[in-house]
Amino acid sequence: MEDLLRRYVDARIAFGEAASANAEVAQYQRTEALQTQLWETLIEAIAPFRDTPRASLLVTTTNESIDLAAERFATRQAHIPPRIMRMLVFFALLAAGMVGYDRGHQRRTTTLLFLLLTLAASLVVDLDRPSTGMVNVPQDPMLELRASMQPVDAP
Repeated sequence: MEDLLRRYVDARIAFGEAASANAEVAQYQRTEALQTQLWETLIEAIAPFRDTPRASLLVTTTNESIDLAAERFATRQAHIPPRIMRMLVFFALLAAGMVGYDRGHQRRTTTLLFLLLTLAASLVVDLDRPSTGMVNVPQDPMLELRASMQPVDAP
């Protein structure tokens, strides 16, 4: 079971480090296969004491881990619809055009406003694409968990 847990943590780390949506899907499919193996192994392991609080705790914790993985996958797959993105860009261009028309003699201010609107739209797009953008969720907690799972060398 320890080896299976290590492989599961490795799969979750690989999911977090996936560089594209297709890679995320592939890693999640790997995760689901390991979850099935983990669940079957757990049910087999708790069979002798399945009516105890310890068994209930193990089942509950494993189930929560599986649910969190599914929630994380769903969150990373949910994106702002393209129509909304187009409208965001259109509104930014329209606002910049209106300000530029009204304050054409203040080129620096108008240019700065246009750059800020562009930066805001770029940030929205970057946050919407966590696997390909510059803003990424750090994998430090999973990496620390993996490091803590190293087998202890026997004396």
